[in-house]
Amino acid sequence: MITIILIIINVIIFILCQKNNDRVEKYCSSYLQVFVRKEYYRLLSSGFTHAQIWHLLCNMYSLYNIGIVIENLYGSFWYILIYLFILIGASILSLLSRHNARDDYTASIGASGAICGLIGIYFVIIFKYYGFSIAGSLIRSLLPMIIMSFMPGIDGRGHFYGFIIGGIIAFLY
Repeated sequence: MITIILIIINVIIFILCQKNNDRVEKYCSSYLQVFVRKEYYRLLSSGFTHAQIWHLLCNMYSLYNIGIVIENLYGSFWYILIYLFILIGASILSLLSRHNARDDYTASIGASGAICGLIGIYFVIIFKYYGFSIAGSLIRSLLPMIIMSFMPGIDGRGHFYGFIIGGIIAFLY
């Protein structure tokens, strides 16, 4: 149920942003906006904002497929807490790593950091209970997202940090 609610929120925000295109700029995050201007809400709002329809559709398809699984494993209450923790954590780490790379102005949007965190949870659970052979097949199925993480305009750091945070959560819980 929470996964469906997250998808609905993402779609509503996408529709609102399309009606007034500068809203994407209002909700995205960059190091400068978050840490210099102290607009901390952007750490959360950027994870629900998508600029193009393909971006929204790909992320919502992935969220639906992996979100339902993780929500069933952890229950709705823990799932939403985990999802928001990954989303904000991936945003913070991505922004801090870009600052160290002197990239303070590039903005990030999208749910993919949180989605990669859910994938990280799933990966660790599969590895813990079924071993590397099945976990290896999961890695192969994720190859397109891994490749996409290195494309221009994609915040691969957000994907990476989301995956790591999710993996740590699954390892600890």
